[in-house]
Amino acid sequence: MRKKSNSNDIHEARVKLKPVFGIKPGTYLTVIYTCILIFVLYIMLFYPGIRRRGTYIRINTFPPGASVLVDGIYAGSTPCEILVKMGRRKIIVKKPFYKTEETQDLFGGRIFVTLFFPPRAVYEIRLKVEDRASLLSHSLSNFAANPHIPEILTETVYALYNQSEQTFKEEMFTFLDNAKYFVSNTYQVNELVHALSMLEADVQILTPSGMIGIVNKIIQVKEKYDTFPLWLILVLPDYLANKLTETDWLKSTYMSYASHYRKWISSPGTEHKIPHSSDAYRISGLNFLSVPGGTLIKGKFNENVINPLLVHPVLIDPFIISETEVPNILFKKFLDENPYWKKSNLDKLLKENLVSETYLSSWGDIYPTDEDKLPVVNVSFHAALAFCQWFNGQAFSILSGYEARLPYESEWEWAARGGLKEMPYPLGNSPGNACFFKKGIDGPQKVGSTEANGYRLKDMSGNVWEWCLDWYSPVGYLFSSWHAEKNSIRNTDLVPQGSEKVIRGGAWANEKELLKLHVRGSQPPSWCTPYLGFRIVLSRRTL
Repeated sequence: MRKKSNSNDIHEARVKLKPVFGIKPGTYLTVIYTCILIFVLYIMLFYPGIRRRGTYIRINTFPPGASVLVDGIYAGSTPCEILVKMGRRKIIVKKPFYKTEETQDLFGGRIFVTLFFPPRAVYEIRLKVEDRASLLSHSLSNFAANPHIPEILTETVYALYNQSEQTFKEEMFTFLDNAKYFVSNTYQVNELVHALSMLEADVQILTPSGMIGIVNKIIQVKEKYDTFPLWLILVLPDYLANKLTETDWLKSTYMSYASHYRKWISSPGTEHKIPHSSDAYRISGLNFLSVPGGTLIKGKFNENVINPLLVHPVLIDPFIISETEVPNILFKKFLDENPYWKKSNLDKLLKENLVSETYLSSWGDIYPTDEDKLPVVNVSFHAALAFCQWFNGQAFSILSGYEARLPYESEWEWAARGGLKEMPYPLGNSPGNACFFKKGIDGPQKVGSTEANGYRLKDMSGNVWEWCLDWYSPVGYLFSSWHAEKNSIRNTDLVPQGSEKVIRGGAWANEKELLKLHVRGSQPPSWCTPYLGFRIVLSRRTL
């Protein structure tokens, strides 16, 4: 029988190694451990330096976001840290609108202990502005598109400081003045004032004279826009806004506003002004109707509430507008004569940022069968402009002296109201047969499907959204006058630039409650959606 082991036997057990090739265990174990240690030391102390031999360089630029290329190959965006391999290398740092910085250096490549102490170098680069006008234009569009990053204003001022002649200082003040059209909250207004202070103080400590300069700028804005105090109420912190509302200045401003508002809505001209039938034209299969001039009461009145849709009067000149939106059949004629805008050229159009991926997405070379009378959709603002330029040639023989273009936002609302004031829909207080939304609808209807408004125009509320010429400003209505002629397209300073264009009218997918005539929307000018088309205006050419 096999003897059973107990715990004492286990504790007394020993493992005895045998010699290998006559070498005693103590000797070959020492060799093995030594080899392992040498390998570990090699991996830790030498291998990283051999495998990645070079210098780690950190590149910081002002402003940040510059592209870094090493020997022509993109390596990162500043601020960044990159490994530059040993040898003579060309480092290029570039950013749009700034002078490209280029340097050639000989970089070493230490091998020993680079895992713990890698060779490093730091480059601090302040980029020099090369194209000031384009930088200011881009920064304004960037600020409009990214309201959550108001630091764009101060970065632009700082970038231009000491890099332009003194004569260009007013140009930078104009840039900040234009930025106000996109300031709608406390954070943004703080940054705007900060940037203005930097510019007035030459990026130094603000002196009393600099403060006076800022106050003068504010006074100039106040004198230009009667509604300026109401904008302050919207953008200031609550505790300051509450204090301001208690001042005689603000009370007087609001009383004046209310008084003017009562005059606007009680003035004559609330009835339809139907043009004579002789003021109708048919050009390339599209009907056009004359719209009389007058005073548009634009926006939406909310008693005791300051909102971005502040009601204000706008003087409108007479113009001619298409009865409906542009249909597929007419847009196809434009494409046949302008193949550059065909969907088959999509790659080039995308490269030039003229359209988005969905441009004419339901089309092949032509629109689908039986859709010739549907409004053209999935067209960008740029495509609509190109159509208008082409249409000039179509209209010239019938209406010489006129040019085709997209409507201004004020013209669009004036035409949509059809002569009515203070009414939410083209036909009055109720949608009637002027809106499209209904249960089961799955796309736009044929152009001209609705009942006509007072100016005999159709589809003004809900078939598809329509492009307008204006750049979109969320607070643009708050920079206006009590006097209509100062707000006219001819005399007022329209928003000079932005990131999105105004769209109006709503689409078939919007419920009727959302299709009121004061409702505004916006889209980037390259955007193409199945809910967005356009109609065109014919106006007298300006000399």
